[in-house]
Amino acid sequence: AAQALAAVLDAGGPAAELAEAADEASTLLIHSPATARRLRDAAQAARSGGDSAALEREVERALGDLRFEPYVEAELPLGWPRTAPVGEVVLKAYPRYRMAKTGMAQRGGTTTPFFALFNHIKRNEIAMTAPVQMDYTEGNERQASMAFLYAYPTQGDSGQDARDDRVDVVDIAPSMAISIGGRGYEMAQTIATMRARLDAWLAANADTYEAAGPLRTMGYNSPMVPANRRYYEVEMPVRPVTKSTAPTR
Repeated sequence: AAQALAAVLDAGGPAAELAEAADEASTLLIHSPATARRLRDAAQAARSGGDSAALEREVERALGDLRFEPYVEAELPLGWPRTAPVGEVVLKAYPRYRMAKTGMAQRGGTTTPFFALFNHIKRNEIAMTAPVQMDYTEGNERQASMAFLYAYPTQGDSGQDARDDRVDVVDIAPSMAISIGGRGYEMAQTIATMRARLDAWLAANADTYEAAGPLRTMGYNSPMVPANRRYYEVEMPVRPVTKSTAPTR
């Protein structure tokens, strides 16, 4: 699909030709329904007298998403699922995992959450993994905590860090989440847009799944990685809806 789009875009042909290529590419994007839908809508708008430049921008955006390969700097925890496609909502199953977690209240100097966690894993000879988990408050308004994940669930010991009471090592039971991949930096407006996509997925699947926790992001890159290589996920924990049986009278 990406090759077909790029060939027509690079040739600089008429809008009708690019619209036809967008339609054809959309039929190939079986596992990227959101991207396919955007291409179809942009092609239809161009045919209906819309701005052909808007179609070009959508094709360029789709090319960027389809060609993007997440850059994962560190090892993933044992049994970790594959990363979510950019711009696509997927349902993911997570294994049991262990993580060192701290609140976001600490500010300034070496008391920042990152260094509290970094010093914890350094003291305990725990290798850095990816991703870094950032949980939001229940209302999804702001970041509440940061966590570094252990390589496997029996590594080290759970409980409060004896050297730093800001850090707790907690075990997370096997769980599910809906996830959408993003590229670039985790900007508040972008996260809000991605959260709306997750909310829409939940609304469309309300008979099957329900939210099981607040929003979170999963960051796979350090600050040294440039924007065009950066990858992250925005996620919402979910659980199957249980339908109770009414009592027999």
